[in-house]
Amino acid sequence: SASYPAGPVMSRRLRVLCLHGNQQCAQLFENKTERLRRACSDVATFHYAEGPEERDRQPGDDLPPRGWFPAEDPGFSADAPPAGRWVDCLERVLGTYGPFDAVLGFSEGAVAAAVLC
Repeated sequence: SASYPAGPVMSRRLRVLCLHGNQQCAQLFENKTERLRRACSDVATFHYAEGPEERDRQPGDDLPPRGWFPAEDPGFSADAPPAGRWVDCLERVLGTYGPFDAVLGFSEGAVAAAVLC
């Protein structure tokens, strides 16, 4: 493994909000990012939020899949501010668990983060 010069000492660990992709859930995303969490455990903590939209289980799904946007209409456009259950959900997460220093979004979770920010 590579060796990097020591950086500045941080007074606290960074708080990272993690948003799973479509057909995933917070627990699955947490499982999939285990190596990242271990590698960053000295500098960051991770909070995994659950998308508000239920999805149909597919063969082999061990955990109930979810998404951020309704399957038929994501609820945002370039002409209007973001709205919908996903916005309410993220505002609750931010109000309850925030503030966060960073957002890690995968696929649909990255879209939710980009639209909301």
